[in-house]
Amino acid sequence: MPLTRHASLVPNRSAPLFIDVQNRSAHREEAEFKDLSQAAFDEQYLWFFEQFEASAIPNMQALQTACQAAGVEVMQVTDACLGHTQERHDHNLRTIKGYCRQVTTAESIGEPAGTGG
Repeated sequence: MPLTRHASLVPNRSAPLFIDVQNRSAHREEAEFKDLSQAAFDEQYLWFFEQFEASAIPNMQALQTACQAAGVEVMQVTDACLGHTQERHDHNLRTIKGYCRQVTTAESIGEPAGTGG
């Protein structure tokens, strides 16, 4: 049997894993961001927070809700690699793809609900 990361979600043996979304890394006023001028913040991190607040947070909340409704445990870990520039973010995604299955939010939400996205 060939190995694949494209296996179906098995609710009692699966869990979405949220990495590095603890409060201190997810707020503009916290951690390494708090002492930056507005101009420096905008130049270095604005793209990240715009995507995080408009897309990532709502998608994570939808996935958590779908998993909890289906009885799927939701897990969170901290201290993974940061990706506060587009280049680092893209590199991290390419790197982690070899270890984790990457699917769209709709696919992820559809699996616990039994719709497959």
